[in-house]
Amino acid sequence: MPAKALATDFDADGIRVNCVAPSIVEHRCPAPTSGSEKGFEGQPFPVHRPEEVAAAVCYLASDLARSANGTTHVLDFGALARSAFLV
Repeated sequence: MPAKALATDFDADGIRVNCVAPSIVEHRCPAPTSGSEKGFEGQPFPVHRPEEVAAAVCYLASDLARSANGTTHVLDFGALARSAFLV
């Protein structure tokens, strides 16, 4: 929703607004906060690498995505799509 509102506000200025909404992203903390050194290793769900999220952002900022405006790109390995079938 925020992307649509901002895209509408800035459309006259030729500014595109899009969002990237990733699920869990692996990152390296200087000190573990959960008490585990393994992070998300071995979890039963997929975890994004930071470069995967960065690639989506770079795509949306590029001329290849010039037609995309006011969108939210959900990066969740299809979880949102699958959950719609469980209702």
